[in-house]
Amino acid sequence: MYPLVAVLGVATVERRPAVWRTALPLVAVGLPLAAYHSYLQATMTQCAVGGPCATVQWRSPLLGLTVPNLSLVAFGLLAVALLGLRRRV
Repeated sequence: MYPLVAVLGVATVERRPAVWRTALPLVAVGLPLAAYHSYLQATMTQCAVGGPCATVQWRSPLLGLTVPNLSLVAFGLLAVALLGLRRRV
């Protein structure tokens, strides 16, 4: 996700619509990783009550999504936007 900030930021400043050629491979790597992290979070059991990992997971106040799920949504939206940009160019 972090390299996408630089790639998309520079492309915005330079007004390069062909940025999808650079950004889409990064999204193609990040999307499965985000899906894997979301899967791990959904299927793993937590530690015993009172242990160090029994802390409350952070959830988005707006949608109730956790950080791995938020990254999955972000990568999905980026993929859709970049594929739409590809058709326009």
